[in-house]
Amino acid sequence: VRSTTSASSARTGCGSFAALAPEGHRKTGRIVRPRRARGEDDDAALFEVAHRPPPDEGLGDLAHLDGRLHPRRDLLVLEGVLQRGTATVLKSLNRPIAGKTGTTNEEKDVWFVGYTPEMVVGVFVGYDTPRPMGKGNTGGAIAAPIFGSFLKEALGERPPAPFRVPP
Repeated sequence: VRSTTSASSARTGCGSFAALAPEGHRKTGRIVRPRRARGEDDDAALFEVAHRPPPDEGLGDLAHLDGRLHPRRDLLVLEGVLQRGTATVLKSLNRPIAGKTGTTNEEKDVWFVGYTPEMVVGVFVGYDTPRPMGKGNTGGAIAAPIFGSFLKEALGERPPAPFRVPP
């Protein structure tokens, strides 16, 4: 991922959701990349871990937000993105997911950052040298389906778990 404002937005979203999803406690993340192109050796894993940050890298606990974090409200808003917003393509997964799509001007970069009760995943798509990807290439059309493919493989046959939201 290149260092741009939009790539930073996707990383920041992952960091924020990584703390929001587990009720404000820091989790260490991993960067995952595609291992093979679609249609190649179907027995090979589709994704692989590209980077494992050291345990002390990442966000601290979010207790310092002093009431500005509203997990129940935030969860309802972010679930709405999938139920009636820009990522409805993910409804077919039939599991609790909350998330946010993003698209830059001229559709140069797109992303989807989402979470389930089990994990937080961010997908960023863009050229190394920014240029328009074409009309209709949005976070919901490009990045959200990649998120869905990753989630299907990562969670496999695990039954859906409900979100646990503190009172």
